[in-house]
Amino acid sequence: MMKKLFVMLVLVTLCMTLLAGCNSTKPEDPLGSETKSEDTLDRETTGEDPTESVEDDPTESETLKDDSTESETVKDDPIDSAIALVDNVSHKDDLITETYPKEKVVQLKELVDSEESVTFEEFMEDYRVECIRETHQGYYVVLLLEGGENAFVFIDEEAKLFDVLIVNEFKSKNDFEEVKGMTYGEVQQLDPNTIVLSPGGQLITTAHIVQEGCYIVNYLYSWTEYGPLEERHVTSVDFYTNIAWQRAKPTNIVSWIPYILEIDRK
Repeated sequence: MMKKLFVMLVLVTLCMTLLAGCNSTKPEDPLGSETKSEDTLDRETTGEDPTESVEDDPTESETLKDDSTESETVKDDPIDSAIALVDNVSHKDDLITETYPKEKVVQLKELVDSEESVTFEEFMEDYRVECIRETHQGYYVVLLLEGGENAFVFIDEEAKLFDVLIVNEFKSKNDFEEVKGMTYGEVQQLDPNTIVLSPGGQLITTAHIVQEGCYIVNYLYSWTEYGPLEERHVTSVDFYTNIAWQRAKPTNIVSWIPYILEIDRK
């Protein structure tokens, strides 16, 4: 009897030990896998690792490069650079160092006289701007020729050349005191710098830049009982001071004459 009770007691103890061991063990995943984190699920569904750094968009870097070009320093405009050298005070002989063959400047004059468009920038490709003046008409550049003459190159408000004058020396007002009554040919001999304004027809008009201002001279045929003389003679002479020349209205013919500063006529 005692032996049976002992066996039963051992069995009960064994059963209680087994039950306690079952309660303390976690149930296994029925699929046999561990619980997965949200990051792991994201990697498996998208194929991307959220911890990886995002690469720069190449288009953004190109845009930045394009924008950077706008910030580059803009090159100085050659015309603005030349105009910045304007000097109406210094004597031309103190500014000019380069000399040019007269033939070259004559070709430039013929090109401008033919009304062929020549820009100031094109001019600067062949000539150095060392002496540039500013007047009420715009700007002009003074060049020195190999023979000692000066060329005056005039530039309008559109930065185009509108006249070229080649001058050895300017006459004075006194040289024209006896001009009335002279023939057209005699006046041209007196002033090699004669500017012919109306070359044909019965009336001829010329302009003469002198140290003190500008003359406008008109010529007509002189008539005799046998008809007109072969050459026209001076019929009227008008003198304009420097101030009157600059203030002349556009309807006045003297306003058409390129103005040269008095300092460059001495």
